[in-house]
Amino acid sequence: MKNSPRLRLFSFLLLCLVASSETSARIGESDDQLERRLLRGSDKGLEITDNDLESFYRTRSPVFMDLRILAEEGLQYKIYYKSADDLVASSNRLWQEDNKGRRSDRPVPKPEGWLLHVAYLNGVSVLELYQRSEELTDVEIEGLLLRNAGETRWVKGSPPAGKEEVILPEVFSANHHRADFGVYADVRRDSVLMFDPRLDSRIHEMELERAEEEGPESLEGF
Repeated sequence: MKNSPRLRLFSFLLLCLVASSETSARIGESDDQLERRLLRGSDKGLEITDNDLESFYRTRSPVFMDLRILAEEGLQYKIYYKSADDLVASSNRLWQEDNKGRRSDRPVPKPEGWLLHVAYLNGVSVLELYQRSEELTDVEIEGLLLRNAGETRWVKGSPPAGKEEVILPEVFSANHHRADFGVYADVRRDSVLMFDPRLDSRIHEMELERAEEEGPESLEGF
């Protein structure tokens, strides 16, 4: 694929986010910053590296299929588990037990606590999906939004159309947006999705390019 001006601009903006991530929202921070806080700063989180578990939770993710198109541009997709209680996070909590109380080969669809899906591009977080094993409380929702507010505030509702600085989402849903339009969120009762709208725009652009490339071939023979 040609390195278009728009792609170069997208990469440049992401590099700018790395420099500002210490004082801005969690979207835009590096993988090292996120993992330092989640994994090395506490014993309540772990990265899911078991191939079977990773595959299982990826296939159940509502965003993974849309993100795969960016694999050729170096996108990384990681899944983390975080306990919601005082217990140490352990991969054993991600497997169901058999009728004898032993670990089976069946993953727990909704493990007690949190699953965090993160998409990194150029080593920077551009999408984060927080999934809870039970219904989110208002306090938890507000807490997640606050952690990604940066120096601005969240506005409930879809990003407004008709403004030059606003990128309307085409791939992912959004029912909240930051006042600076830098991050969008889709808040549901058991999950919160946050993403950089430029990621959404890039995926949509690549989907259109692929459709244009594959369209004539699919019509061949008519």
